[in-house]
Amino acid sequence: MLDDARLTEIIEPVVTAAGFTLYDAEFRGPSLLVMVDGPNGINLDQVASISRKRSRQLDERDPIP
Repeated sequence: MLDDARLTEIIEPVVTAAGFTLYDAEFRGPSLLVMVDGPNGINLDQVASISRKRSRQLDERDPIP
């Protein structure tokens, strides 16, 4: 399983490129929890966009066995 530091290394560039701050990224059981926020908050469309981009990054690097 991927450690939290490596997970952050993969996800943080996606989040910051979208103009947000990554506060936490960790696995909780089979789920991936990613906590982000921005200066004006974050709406559902922005969450969805980050999630899609993050998923592509994780798929490309295939860090999850």
